[in-house]
Amino acid sequence: MSQPNIPNITPSITITREDVINLVLSSIAMEEIGLSHILNAEGEKLQYVLGTLPGLSGPPATVQDLLSVNQSIRNTLDSTARNQMFLQAKLDSALNSSTMVGPTGPPGPTGPAGGPQGPPGPTGPTGPIGPIGPIGPTGATGAFDTESPLFTVLGPSGVATMGVGDNLIFQSSTLDITVAQGSAIITIENPSVTGPTGPTGATGAAGTTGATGAAGETGATGATGADGATGATGATGETGATGATGADGATGAMGATGATGETGATGATGADGATGATGGTGETGATGPAGSGGGSIIPAASLNAITPITNTSADLTSTYLLGFGYNSGIISVTGGDTFSLDANDEFVVFSMPYDGIITAVVGQYSTVAAWIAPSNMSLYIAVAIAPQNSNTFTIVNSSKALAPPYVLGVSYPIREPRFGIAEGLNIPVSKGERIAIVTGYENSGGVVAQALPFNFTGSIAIDRV
Repeated sequence: MSQPNIPNITPSITITREDVINLVLSSIAMEEIGLSHILNAEGEKLQYVLGTLPGLSGPPATVQDLLSVNQSIRNTLDSTARNQMFLQAKLDSALNSSTMVGPTGPPGPTGPAGGPQGPPGPTGPTGPIGPIGPIGPTGATGAFDTESPLFTVLGPSGVATMGVGDNLIFQSSTLDITVAQGSAIITIENPSVTGPTGPTGATGAAGTTGATGAAGETGATGATGADGATGATGATGETGATGATGADGATGAMGATGATGETGATGATGADGATGATGGTGETGATGPAGSGGGSIIPAASLNAITPITNTSADLTSTYLLGFGYNSGIISVTGGDTFSLDANDEFVVFSMPYDGIITAVVGQYSTVAAWIAPSNMSLYIAVAIAPQNSNTFTIVNSSKALAPPYVLGVSYPIREPRFGIAEGLNIPVSKGERIAIVTGYENSGGVVAQALPFNFTGSIAIDRV
């Protein structure tokens, strides 16, 4: 990406107003080119993180990496948008500037005299002060009142009036006070203040060089560097000349028996035999078990990726409930299997219209980004049941549709699927009881306290009794 440039202008500028406007427009265009390169670089940065940039690949990006890169790109786009507003204002000003201003023309002829007298002009500035006049005669000596005060001394804790014959005494226990005759010159100095530093003295002669110290111990050998990349495979050599034909080998052993040939065509069907006598009526079979009253399948799926949370004991502490294409907000779980609903989450549970048996729970799960499993994680959906008119639900552990685990330390791509099913269940539910479909995962090994996002879908099967 090259930098924008402006044509060189010598110190003697000889360009016209039109040239200046064209240069301003050129600078705006060059800035736009620069911004387009920046936007292209941001796009390639995002492609690199996602692993879709042709010819380049890097380590798998985590969710936090994607969020950080996304924030960086948003900041760059915000700055670019603000720059665009400045460029728009500069472009409007340049386009609205007239190029038709020519050089100043010669003065026009003087108009005819004889008009009315104009108003008086403003008062001019004050002239300079004239020279000092001669000194006048000395006046008569005035009388001096010795009883009148000469001046007043003000202090932080008192006031004193000074008259003729009074002495003004300066005292201090920390300052040096020097009094000199002549116009009452008083010098006050602080002896604790260090005077200015004198000039630096000349550099002394260099001392003799000391004896060389003993050699230090040899440092530890550094770690071996990484192996260099494998060199390219050399070109294939030319094919050598064909060798002479060898002598005939000995006759090999007899081969295995060949496959059986195809079966011949079926012969013509013979004539029907005579109809036999009708047999006696058999005994009535035993009555089969009563059939069920039908069944229902309840589908469920999250609207977006959701993030169940487990603690350091691998117990579920927060979950989300699934509806059909929607999900609740985050819900706190106590004891690993009990939770309560508030009014905002009641829309994702349902009540049983009849007595039934939950016979199966099925779940389909997937990752939302490339990642490395921090523990052995088995995702599941499960059933939670509450009594009629109650908001307190208990998770039925036997209903968890556990999927095969994501294995600790293994790297997985985005949308890596997992399937889990709990079948052959016999969980009775009564008419009026409330049913919720919860999400979670079981952890073992590695770090079991997790809060990771996944996609959850599934269904439950309920037979009517």
